[in-house]
Amino acid sequence: MTETVLKLEHVTKKIGQKNIVHDISFDIHKGEVFGLLGPNGAGKTTIIRSIVGLIRRTEGNVFINGKNVDTEFKSAISEVGAIIENPEFYMYMSGWANLKQFARMSQKNITDEHIREIVELVKLTGAINQKVKT
Repeated sequence: MTETVLKLEHVTKKIGQKNIVHDISFDIHKGEVFGLLGPNGAGKTTIIRSIVGLIRRTEGNVFINGKNVDTEFKSAISEVGAIIENPEFYMYMSGWANLKQFARMSQKNITDEHIREIVELVKLTGAINQKVKT
C-alpha cells in the first residue's frame, strides 16, 4: 500500500448559507500526480486554501503526511510550498493576518515580536490591523 501524503475528509466550506465546497474527501498517495479540474467558481481554489490553512473550513479535516493541519499546523505544512493564484496579499485579511500567514509558511520560526519590529520599521503600526484592501 502506498503512503498517503494528503488526505481530505468531508471538507465543507460555507459562506453564509451558500456551500462553496460540500463534503469533499480524497487521498493523494506518494508519487501520484493529482489535479483539481472544474469551471470557475467550482471551489478549486477554496479547497487548496483550506489545505494550506489560508481559510478555515466549516467542516472536515485535512491531513498532510498523517498530521492534522488544524492541530499540528507547523509540522504538517513544513514540507508544503504553495502559490495560490497570484503571490500577493489577501485583500480581505488585515495586514497583520497576512504577515502571520506568511510567517506560518516560513521554515524559520518568526515571532510576533519580530513581525511587530518590522511593522514599526516600515511605519505601518497605525494601519497593520486594517484590511489590505483599505
